[in-house]
Amino acid sequence: MQANIDPNVFLHFAARPLFFFHAVAGVAFAGISAHVLLSATRRHLSGQTGHCRLERFVTISLCVGLVVLALGFLIYPEYKANIRVAFINNTAPGVGKLFDIKEYLAVFTLPLSVFLFAGVKRFCKARDKVFGLLYLASLYLWFFLIWSVAIIGWYTTTVKSLGVA
Repeated sequence: MQANIDPNVFLHFAARPLFFFHAVAGVAFAGISAHVLLSATRRHLSGQTGHCRLERFVTISLCVGLVVLALGFLIYPEYKANIRVAFINNTAPGVGKLFDIKEYLAVFTLPLSVFLFAGVKRFCKARDKVFGLLYLASLYLWFFLIWSVAIIGWYTTTVKSLGVA
């Protein structure tokens, strides 16, 4: 099947490197989320308070998350015009819907990242058990969303590149 590719799409010429960096940043974001989750859980369960390196990792995760989101916004026109229309809608329409779900989940990671960034000092320094549990619950939701987005993104990429349907 010959696909009609539109070379006039915004940043079409840079789609491959942008996608590559989006994927690398996404993997880094998933890895950082696991580190933050495990560190915060260990800290909460042990009852530690005071200065913690968790602040640094939450800050890094927010920055990496913003990079992933920005790169995703940059490659979205290429995906919508040339990948989804030309390949996915014709061969695996359910995958296109799954990708839309992934995008909705990805957007929810941003406010959670901001909340985690804003609350990390309080989590590290206070002995407030209720806030600690709220913070951990938010971390677990954040982790679930990030990993769901990563797995769905990987799957939709394999459909396009491998022709799996």
